[in-house]
Amino acid sequence: NAMDDASQKICRAFLNRRLHSVAGLWLTIFLFFHLLTNSQAALFHDDGQQFIKSVDVLHEFPYLLIVEVVLLALPLLWHA
Repeated sequence: NAMDDASQKICRAFLNRRLHSVAGLWLTIFLFFHLLTNSQAALFHDDGQQFIKSVDVLHEFPYLLIVEVVLLALPLLWHA
């Protein structure tokens, strides 16, 4: 039984490290796309109208708060 406890601790530690890595990778990917999307406001010569339309579409997304918490806040808390 002592061997089972030790292997469970190792497995749990391994899983925690992997989840930490995935959370950091997810946040890095999100930051990259966030910066890329925001840079579009400077790239288009329509005074940012296309960017504003895109933001308005995003704000109409149902359950936006839940998506933000699950896909951003929880990985950020886990990684921190």
